[in-house]
Amino acid sequence: MRARTLWLLSLVSTGAVVGAAVLVAPDRSGGPTVAPAAASSSATSPTTRAVAVLEAWDRRRAAAWVRDDRVALRALYVRPSSAGRRDAAMLAAYHRRGLRVTTMQRQVLALRLRTSAPRELSFWVTDRLAVARVSGPRGSIVLPRSRPATHRIVLRRGPTGWQVVEVYDD
Repeated sequence: MRARTLWLLSLVSTGAVVGAAVLVAPDRSGGPTVAPAAASSSATSPTTRAVAVLEAWDRRRAAAWVRDDRVALRALYVRPSSAGRRDAAMLAAYHRRGLRVTTMQRQVLALRLRTSAPRELSFWVTDRLAVARVSGPRGSIVLPRSRPATHRIVLRRGPTGWQVVEVYDD
């Protein structure tokens, strides 16, 4: 019983240390990386603003996918964004195969701000596809979660809201 208790305490303390390291970790320039859970404690910071902008943008993108709305999807990207072309091509491919996304949710795991201006944001984000469901001729399926991936994203505020200029894989 004693070994089991020590093992459990070790597991809990390791989880706490790793969790704290994930929530606030230094970036290359010494600034903080903020995970969404930590963002609420500093409601006015530029990083918190970037997290909020990205999460709102992700909700708009998911809504366009769920509605199978290519016009709304294209409006989320500055032309000629290659990320926008890829996203529209994927939606069209799903449509051609008779598939429809019914649920799509991305999970932001960490965000490290690069630049913050009133009309432009640039940051590195680590995220993943957390929940996705697709319906089609053979019924409904739940897609597997994706592995976390880090990208550099540049967003610009336009007349219709925030648009992705480009997404760069790191």
